[in-house]
Amino acid sequence: MWNEEMIINLFFQKHKKERLLWELSTNKREEALKSLHDLKYVKKEIMHPIPYYTEKYLEKELKKFGNFTNVYYMGLSYTGMLPLKKAIERSRGEDEGCIIYCGEGIGYCHTDHEEGAPLVYLLKVKNYRDIEKNYDCTFGTEGIEEWMLHE
Repeated sequence: MWNEEMIINLFFQKHKKERLLWELSTNKREEALKSLHDLKYVKKEIMHPIPYYTEKYLEKELKKFGNFTNVYYMGLSYTGMLPLKKAIERSRGEDEGCIIYCGEGIGYCHTDHEEGAPLVYLLKVKNYRDIEKNYDCTFGTEGIEEWMLHE
């Protein structure tokens, strides 16, 4: 199943991966999650700026890359599997920013923000298969709470 380690290995700079993973597993977890979302450790070559789309339009744009229904959401308020629509809805409430991994090397993230729209990026990793092979990358509903599927 997808997890934080896979997200770090897909999207973050090599020299920061080990430290971020350690922080996520300690009492520094909240600080680590906050630091992830200012995007300074994300690989710059995979970040593609996009407009701050409406929720419906963002879902449509992400689905152009694949039939993504369930995604891995990483934010300060929640980390885990969610239906794509719920992840996008939740992302709009994250002032600290978030990362959504859709699968097939495609992700979405935005920065923390206090005023106005956040900086928003599409993340595209070409060698995602090399990284995903170390994880059980199922696209089912495992890990998603029942109420989240039908709400």
